[in-house]
Amino acid sequence: MYNRLQDEWVCMPLDHEERAMYNHCYEGIVFRMEYYYSGLDAALMGRAGSYEKVGDSYYFSAGLNDKLKVKNLQGHGWTGIYHNGVCGISCEGTGFHAAAGECENIYFSNGKITVSIETNGRAFDKSVLDMLLKSIHFY
Repeated sequence: MYNRLQDEWVCMPLDHEERAMYNHCYEGIVFRMEYYYSGLDAALMGRAGSYEKVGDSYYFSAGLNDKLKVKNLQGHGWTGIYHNGVCGISCEGTGFHAAAGECENIYFSNGKITVSIETNGRAFDKSVLDMLLKSIHFY
């Protein structure tokens, strides 16, 4: 599903088994994908103070005074970052509350366009995450 006003796509489960797996996640969404017409630095710094860059390293504000160093990623023709952490979304049937779920954030950029993927309470299986990162190409 694509939301034209916000330049984002939303991945929803298609079959009955997957819908049951994600129906308690935020809005029943597997992940949200957004794109920005800017490089990685500008896209991250535009995220309301969540990210900070020190040298070549990015840090994510994970809470009150917690800063999480993110993992740098690199692929064919792109660079990016990855981090996961606790988020206020539970996919275990308890709904939204503090420190309940696991949200992953992936940003990748070719220097002109940046794409972000954010899960909504349930982390990707490692094999799915690896396959996703290997499939990223800019044309």
